[in-house]
Amino acid sequence: MSSLGDLSALVGQLAERNQESHKVLNCVEGKLAAMDLDLEVWLVNEPLTCHMSIVDGTPHVVAKVIGFGPHNGAQMLLVRDIVHGPEEDWEAKGIASYGASKPLRDASRELRFLAIGKLDRLVDAITERTRALIHAFDTGRKAQKHC
Repeated sequence: MSSLGDLSALVGQLAERNQESHKVLNCVEGKLAAMDLDLEVWLVNEPLTCHMSIVDGTPHVVAKVIGFGPHNGAQMLLVRDIVHGPEEDWEAKGIASYGASKPLRDASRELRFLAIGKLDRLVDAITERTRALIHAFDTGRKAQKHC
């Protein structure tokens, strides 16, 4: 069983990592924003947190996810809620409600720490999305040789 002494010993480590989390998030966000990608990518199937909630008498899943995209005229790391039914393949069925995006840097410490663990996956998703867009353009351009 843990004691308050155990918790007290961890406070310094938590504060130290909090400062480092700001540096990491600012660095990654700055590098992505400097690329001028003008994309919006969300890790909808890899939530930071997830819990069940009753909405209008029906059970729903409330997931908090990270992404990268436009916000107030800038490209930045973001966080938002997704509310959906507990069904499989909910995203393909289009049965989700998306909450307002807010900057990840303004999120709670818990969410910022959890997000750092998903930054590599987010960069992978942005890379995949960029490749897919380039491929879509190239495919469409080949079909329109006359222009």
